[in-house]
Parts: sequence; C-alpha cells; structure tokens
Amino acid sequence: MTPVPLQWMNDFLLTYNIGHALLVGFVLSVLAVLPLQSRKVFALNAGVFGAIFVLAPISASAYQWRLFGFVLLVLAPLLYLTSDE
Repeated sequence: MTPVPLQWMNDFLLTYNIGHALLVGFVLSVLAVLPLQSRKVFALNAGVFGAIFVLAPISASAYQWRLFGFVLLVLAPLLYLTSDE
C-alpha cells in the first residue's frame, strides 16, 4: 500500500482550520434542532456555539470566526427572549 491517499487527504485538510470545523458542527447541530421547531433550543444552541467560537484559540482560528461568535452571543439571547414556547 502506498501512502498517496493519506498524503492527498493531508493536503486537502491543511487548508482548513478549527473555525471551519466548528462551523460544520454548528450547521449540523442546527439541522438536528430544526425538527424540534423550538426557537428556545435553537437560541441555546447558537449561544453555546457562540461561546465556543469566542473561546477558541486565536492562533488556531482567524479573527472572522471570533467575530461570528460574538454575533451569535448577541443574537442568541434575543432569539430566546422573543420565542413564544
């Protein structure tokens, strides 16, 4: 067996950082929350991921991911307070 497929995978993954991985996790968790049709659960999910984006090491993620985390931290309580459920 040759290590060519692993080398190709390594080259592909080197272009991504922790912010990309967190964004994929956030999108997948939003898709998991959608069938519940609860804005409060969605707001809690957004708040948790906002905190994770803000607390992620700055050396491993770019500034835009931290800014996205601050946006989520501001919007999550607004979504929670405006929900009816």
